[in-house]
Amino acid sequence: MSGTELLDAGAWQAVLDDHAPLFTELATGTAAMLLGEDAWRSGCGSALVWQRDAAGMRAAAATWQGVEACDAELVFVAMRDALPRLAAVPATERLALLREQVRLGDMLLFVTRNCADLDAGWDDFLESLGHAFMGACR
Repeated sequence: MSGTELLDAGAWQAVLDDHAPLFTELATGTAAMLLGEDAWRSGCGSALVWQRDAAGMRAAAATWQGVEACDAELVFVAMRDALPRLAAVPATERLALLREQVRLGDMLLFVTRNCADLDAGWDDFLESLGHAFMGACR
């Protein structure tokens, strides 16, 4: 499978819909991106963006142009075979696998904002991944 197929917005929309309560506190416009290691290293390539709009979180195809051009607060970088493994599991299991991949270092998680600027409602989602990020910053 190509990187574009592995970052299928429709498949990820089902994940976001299944876990909608994790994203209810997010401010409109808040976003996270998911991309492969090759795109991260080269500074360009295919990515997937999860962005909060008035109706909820929406998954869409995106272009990665490096962290300097990134408006997302969170960036997930899939190492090794993390994307194919995510694509192989049902939507109901995908977020749990993402959490496991972060824990094992197969998925790197970068926070692109400092604590003062990140207070956009990511607390519940980060806690679901096993990270109590905001608690230490307040």
